[in-house]
Amino acid sequence: MNKNQEVLIAKQANDQRALIAKQVLLFYRAINPNDEDIATLSGDLITDIRHLCDKEEIDFSNIMERSDFHYNAETEDEQTNLK
Repeated sequence: MNKNQEVLIAKQANDQRALIAKQVLLFYRAINPNDEDIATLSGDLITDIRHLCDKEEIDFSNIMERSDFHYNAETEDEQTNLK
């Protein structure tokens, strides 16, 4: 597989991840009407997840660190091979 194919596969996978996240936000908006704006909905959902983590005694900062790690790994092929 050449680098262009790797970039295309990585981009398609990340596009799919973004689509799933958007579907979750649309569902969240349907059960918790607040705003149409994706940025506002994202912030509200993340805040609600943080409240859930507090309730379940889960370290939210650890989740965010893992999220950063996964995001960087998932976007590495796109970023590296575009240069």
